[in-house]
Amino acid sequence: MESTEKEKILKDIIGNCIAARIRVLDRAVSSIYNKAVRPHGLKITQMNIIVVVSAFGPMEVKPLCRILNIDSSTISRAITLIEKQGYLKIEPSGQGKNYIISVTEEGLNLLQRAYPDWKKAEKEATDLLGQETTMAIRSAGDKMLLAAMTKYSA
Repeated sequence: MESTEKEKILKDIIGNCIAARIRVLDRAVSSIYNKAVRPHGLKITQMNIIVVVSAFGPMEVKPLCRILNIDSSTISRAITLIEKQGYLKIEPSGQGKNYIISVTEEGLNLLQRAYPDWKKAEKEATDLLGQETTMAIRSAGDKMLLAAMTKYSA
Protein backbone atom coordinates (compact mmCIF):
# COMPACT_ATOMS: atom_id res chain seq x y z
CA MET A 1 0.00 0.00 0.00
CA GLU A 2 1.36 3.39 -0.97
CA SER A 3 1.95 5.98 1.70
CA THR A 4 -0.66 8.41 0.34
CA GLU A 5 -3.30 5.66 0.11
CA LYS A 6 -2.49 4.54 3.66
CA GLU A 7 -2.75 8.12 4.90
CA LYS A 8 -6.08 8.57 3.11
CA ILE A 9 -7.49 5.38 4.66
CA LEU A 10 -6.26 6.29 8.14
CA LYS A 11 -7.57 9.85 7.84
CA ASP A 12 -10.99 8.56 6.75
CA ILE A 13 -11.25 6.03 9.57
CA ILE A 14 -9.90 8.36 12.25
CA GLY A 15 -12.07 11.22 11.04
CA ASN A 16 -15.31 9.33 10.55
CA CYS A 17 -15.51 6.04 12.46
CA ILE A 18 -18.83 5.96 14.32
CA ALA A 19 -17.90 2.78 16.20
CA ALA A 20 -14.80 4.37 17.73
CA ARG A 21 -16.76 7.39 18.86
CA ILE A 22 -19.53 5.28 20.33
CA ARG A 23 -16.94 3.24 22.24
CA VAL A 24 -15.44 6.42 23.70
CA LEU A 25 -18.90 7.69 24.66
CA ASP A 26 -19.86 4.29 26.07
CA ARG A 27 -16.83 4.17 28.34
CA ALA A 28 -17.34 7.74 29.55
CA VAL A 29 -21.07 7.35 30.18
CA SER A 30 -20.80 3.83 31.65
CA SER A 31 -18.18 5.13 34.06
CA ILE A 32 -20.64 7.75 35.34
CA TYR A 33 -23.39 5.19 35.89
CA ASN A 34 -21.09 2.53 37.33
CA LYS A 35 -19.76 5.01 39.88
CA ALA A 36 -23.35 5.89 40.83
CA VAL A 37 -24.63 2.32 41.29
CA ARG A 38 -21.41 0.83 42.72
CA PRO A 39 -22.50 1.56 46.34
CA HIS A 40 -25.43 -0.78 45.65
CA GLY A 41 -23.09 -3.59 44.59
CA LEU A 42 -23.98 -3.23 40.91
CA LYS A 43 -22.66 -2.30 37.52
CA ILE A 44 -24.99 -0.47 35.17
CA THR A 45 -25.13 -3.50 32.87
CA GLN A 46 -26.45 -5.58 35.77
CA MET A 47 -28.98 -2.91 36.69
CA ASN A 48 -30.19 -2.83 33.07
CA ILE A 49 -30.80 -6.59 33.17
CA ILE A 50 -32.82 -6.27 36.37
CA VAL A 51 -34.81 -3.36 34.90
CA VAL A 52 -35.65 -5.21 31.67
CA VAL A 53 -36.73 -8.38 33.47
CA SER A 54 -38.77 -6.25 35.90
CA ALA A 55 -40.45 -4.38 33.04
CA PHE A 56 -41.25 -7.40 30.88
CA GLY A 57 -41.81 -9.98 33.59
CA PRO A 58 -40.28 -13.45 33.73
CA MET A 59 -38.51 -14.33 30.49
CA GLU A 60 -36.09 -16.74 28.89
CA VAL A 61 -32.51 -15.79 28.04
CA LYS A 62 -33.01 -15.48 24.27
CA PRO A 63 -35.50 -12.58 24.38
CA LEU A 64 -33.41 -10.86 27.07
CA CYS A 65 -30.38 -11.09 24.76
CA ARG A 66 -32.41 -9.61 21.89
CA ILE A 67 -33.77 -6.73 23.96
CA LEU A 68 -30.37 -5.78 25.39
CA ASN A 69 -28.43 -6.73 22.24
CA ILE A 70 -26.02 -8.86 24.28
CA ASP A 71 -24.74 -12.34 23.40
CA SER A 72 -26.01 -15.31 25.41
CA SER A 73 -22.69 -16.17 27.09
CA THR A 74 -22.34 -12.61 28.42
CA ILE A 75 -25.94 -12.62 29.65
CA SER A 76 -25.49 -16.04 31.25
CA ARG A 77 -22.46 -14.89 33.23
CA ALA A 78 -24.21 -11.70 34.30
CA ILE A 79 -27.48 -13.31 35.38
CA THR A 80 -25.63 -16.02 37.31
CA LEU A 81 -23.80 -13.32 39.28
CA ILE A 82 -27.00 -11.31 39.83
CA GLU A 83 -28.78 -14.47 40.99
CA LYS A 84 -26.00 -15.12 43.54
CA GLN A 85 -26.60 -11.60 44.85
CA GLY A 86 -30.25 -12.54 45.36
CA TYR A 87 -31.75 -10.11 42.84
CA LEU A 88 -32.79 -12.61 40.16
CA LYS A 89 -34.37 -16.03 40.31
CA ILE A 90 -33.48 -18.59 37.64
CA GLU A 91 -35.71 -21.63 37.21
CA PRO A 92 -35.99 -24.37 34.58
CA SER A 93 -38.67 -23.59 32.01
CA GLY A 94 -39.57 -27.24 31.57
CA GLN A 95 -38.51 -27.05 27.92
CA GLY A 96 -35.05 -28.54 27.43
CA LYS A 97 -32.13 -26.46 28.66
CA ASN A 98 -34.14 -23.23 28.72
CA TYR A 99 -34.79 -21.43 31.95
CA ILE A 100 -36.94 -18.56 33.13
CA ILE A 101 -35.43 -15.45 34.71
CA SER A 102 -37.45 -13.35 37.12
CA VAL A 103 -36.71 -10.52 39.51
CA THR A 104 -36.91 -11.22 43.23
CA GLU A 105 -38.41 -8.91 45.82
CA GLU A 106 -34.81 -8.09 46.82
CA GLY A 107 -34.14 -7.09 43.21
CA LEU A 108 -37.13 -4.76 43.17
CA ASN A 109 -36.03 -3.24 46.48
CA LEU A 110 -32.54 -2.76 45.05
CA LEU A 111 -33.93 -0.82 42.10
CA GLN A 112 -35.83 1.42 44.48
CA ARG A 113 -32.70 2.07 46.57
CA ALA A 114 -30.47 2.63 43.52
CA TYR A 115 -32.94 4.87 41.67
CA PRO A 116 -31.89 8.21 43.27
CA ASP A 117 -28.23 7.50 42.42
CA TRP A 118 -29.22 6.44 38.90
CA LYS A 119 -31.09 9.77 38.52
CA LYS A 120 -27.95 11.67 39.53
CA ALA A 121 -25.94 9.70 36.95
CA GLU A 122 -28.59 10.44 34.33
CA LYS A 123 -28.20 14.17 35.00
CA GLU A 124 -24.41 13.96 34.99
CA ALA A 125 -24.43 12.06 31.68
CA THR A 126 -26.85 14.58 30.17
CA ASP A 127 -24.64 17.44 31.37
CA LEU A 128 -21.60 15.75 29.79
CA LEU A 129 -23.27 15.04 26.45
CA GLY A 130 -25.55 18.05 26.21
CA GLN A 131 -29.31 18.00 25.83
CA GLU A 132 -29.34 17.70 22.03
CA THR A 133 -26.92 14.77 21.94
CA THR A 134 -28.76 13.07 24.80
CA MET A 135 -32.06 13.32 22.91
CA ALA A 136 -30.44 11.98 19.72
CA ILE A 137 -29.00 9.02 21.62
CA ARG A 138 -32.37 8.31 23.25
CA SER A 139 -34.10 8.46 19.88
CA ALA A 140 -31.61 6.08 18.23
CA GLY A 141 -31.72 3.74 21.23
CA ASP A 142 -35.52 3.79 21.29
CA LYS A 143 -35.62 2.64 17.65
CA MET A 144 -33.35 -0.30 18.43
CA LEU A 145 -35.28 -1.19 21.59
CA LEU A 146 -38.59 -1.03 19.74
CA ALA A 147 -37.27 -3.39 17.07
CA ALA A 148 -35.98 -5.80 19.74
CA MET A 149 -39.24 -5.65 21.72
CA THR A 150 -41.24 -6.31 18.56
CA LYS A 151 -39.17 -9.46 17.97
CA TYR A 152 -39.65 -10.45 21.61
CA SER A 153 -43.42 -10.16 21.49
CA ALA A 154 -43.67 -12.01 18.16
